[in-house]
Amino acid sequence: MNAKIKTMVFGSLIAGSLLIAAGPAMGHDYRGWSERDRRWSRRAELRSDYRELARARHKLEYDRARHAPRWIIAQDLARIRQIENEIRADRRALNRY
Repeated sequence: MNAKIKTMVFGSLIAGSLLIAAGPAMGHDYRGWSERDRRWSRRAELRSDYRELARARHKLEYDRARHAPRWIIAQDLARIRQIENEIRADRRALNRY
């Protein structure tokens, strides 16, 4: 019985010391993180736009190589222009902050 009590006491001391050590990290004020987080999400969005642009350019090359109809090539070009406009808008928004 004594061994169980000692184990409980030492276990609670270790758990308490770990909680006390983690207290300042839990109580940290994260007000500035929202802006930084927004910046990271914009960068991630920009990276995904660049990947999408690469895919659209690849599709255009594929369609041109396969002699696709003009309207399909026009759709591909319009999609590329749309993605480029999104990238410009994202870069402007990223540079504002």
